[in-house]
Amino acid sequence: ELVKAALLEEVRTQKTDESLVLSLEERVRELTAQLESAGSQLNTVGSELDKERAKIDSLLRHEESLKEKQNALLEHVDQLDKECESLRTSLAESEEGMAELQERLDTVSAERDKQQQEVQTKQINQGSEKAVAELMRRVSELERQTEDHKEQQRLLVMFPELNVPAEAQCESTGDITLDMEKQLEANGLRIRVLEEENSHLRTTLAKLRESAQQGALKLIPQTQLWAASGVPANGSKYEGRKEHSPPVGPRRAIGSPDLEASAGLGQRPCSEKKARIPSADWIRRPGSSVFINPPEPSAIRAYARLKSAGTLPVIRTKIGRA
Repeated sequence: ELVKAALLEEVRTQKTDESLVLSLEERVRELTAQLESAGSQLNTVGSELDKERAKIDSLLRHEESLKEKQNALLEHVDQLDKECESLRTSLAESEEGMAELQERLDTVSAERDKQQQEVQTKQINQGSEKAVAELMRRVSELERQTEDHKEQQRLLVMFPELNVPAEAQCESTGDITLDMEKQLEANGLRIRVLEEENSHLRTTLAKLRESAQQGALKLIPQTQLWAASGVPANGSKYEGRKEHSPPVGPRRAIGSPDLEASAGLGQRPCSEKKARIPSADWIRRPGSSVFINPPEPSAIRAYARLKSAGTLPVIRTKIGRA
């Protein structure tokens, strides 16, 4: 019984040990499972840790590259600052040079404008000088023409038959009133010219008398003057006029219209004037080269000469001014 009890006790102990072993085995299995799960978790954590380490390494490398880039950028910024300073200096120098160039440009422009103004002024002065010279030439020419016209007028009034133009041989227009008006105008012209000639002669005569009173004038006989000029003193110088006097045509009846118009003006009829010898009865004046006809009282011819010569407007202007 003791053995049986011991055996029973041993069986119970074995059963207890078996149950304990089973529980321990179960615990071991659980711990193994936990260990395996912990190992897997550890592996996972290790892989994650490796990943994090790789990330950290990459971040560290990136940070280093960023630091290198930052350093490069700082160096580049310093270089750019230096270039900016040099550019500012160059810009200041360029602005100074531009200011100098602008001043020179302004000076050159002012000189060019001044030269252009001088050239324009010179051209204007040259044009003015040319215009003044042309005006002076025209004035001189007009003065000469005026003197020529005055001399021609004086000769025409003193010698009415001098150089009678062919178109002025017949002065009558057929209108007696118009012819008389022309006759009055021509007579006025002749009177004015003769008055001017008389005034000139009076002045000359006064000077001659004054010189004669002072004893500085020597009187020469007229015969000596004729002898010096080659004209005989016996009055033969007038024979040429008598010999070469124009033939007088046949007289017309009193009722002839041409004769009445010409007689009212103190002139010959047109038909009688056409019968004149143009230049056969001209004679030479002593001491000159002027050939004249025997003077006839014809103021219309003087008027016609003045009108054909173009001096009549000048004479009218002078009469109006007088």
